[in-house]
Amino acid sequence: MINTESPQRILSGYENPKDARMLKEVVIKASKELEEHTLDYRIKRPYGKPDYVLKKKDINASYGNLLLALQGRFPGLIVRQVNNPGEGTKWVVYLQRAISIALPAEVIVTVNDVLTAGSPASILESINPDMVESVELMTRINVLYGSVGGNGILAIYTKNDFEEVEKKENIPLVHVPGYNRARKFMAPDYSQPNADSDKVDYRSTIYWNPEVLMDEKKGNATVSFFAADLPGKYMAVLEGVTYNGQPVRGVYFIKVKD
Repeated sequence: MINTESPQRILSGYENPKDARMLKEVVIKASKELEEHTLDYRIKRPYGKPDYVLKKKDINASYGNLLLALQGRFPGLIVRQVNNPGEGTKWVVYLQRAISIALPAEVIVTVNDVLTAGSPASILESINPDMVESVELMTRINVLYGSVGGNGILAIYTKNDFEEVEKKENIPLVHVPGYNRARKFMAPDYSQPNADSDKVDYRSTIYWNPEVLMDEKKGNATVSFFAADLPGKYMAVLEGVTYNGQPVRGVYFIKVKD
C-alpha cells in the first residue's frame, strides 16, 4: 500500500442522464394493518395456520356454554351425544374422519395456546361463550402434540379486555368498591394537652372498634373513650363471633351525667 496523500474517489458504473432530476430522500414508514379475527390476525400460533376461524360476532352467547354454541359451526366437526354400554350418555367432540362412531378419537382443546386437561366436552362446558374472542379449528395432522395431534386441534382464545357497555338512561349503574380494610376511627383524646377541649363536642358516634379481643382466661375486654358534651343515656352495641363461629350480640345503656 502506498500513501498518495490525495483524496480517493470511488467511480460508479452508473451515470445520471443529463436531463435527470434528482429528488431528495423520501422515507416511507408504514405497518401492515391486520383485520381482526382473520387468518392473518393472530400471527404466532404454536400449531400453525388454522383451517377455520369462528369470530366472536358469530358465536351465539345466549347458549349456556361453548359446547352447545359450537354445534354445526365448523365443517367436519361433530358435537353430539353418545350412549355406550356401561358409560351412560356423554358428549363427544371429534372430526368427521374418525374411524369409530361409538368410540371416536376426539380433538384436543387449547385455551389461549395452553393445552388443557380433561375431555373436550368438559372443557367446553366450563367456558362462557360471551368471554370468547375466537375459536380456531385445525383439521390437519400436527406433530406438536404427539400422537393426539392427529385428531384435530380446537383452539379457543378468550377476550383480553372488557367491552365498554353503553350507558342507558333506564339502567342504573352500580359501582362496587369491593373489600376495604377498616379505617381507624377518629375520636378526640382529651388527655393530651393539645386537644381541642375548648370546642363543643356534639358527636353522635362516640366509639367504634372492629377489633376488640376478649381475654381467653377471664373472658372480658376493656375499652376506654371520652364522652361527648351532651349528658344523657348512651346506647352501646356489641357484636362479634366466638371461636366456634357462633355470632353474639348485646345492647347496653350507659348514663352520662353533666
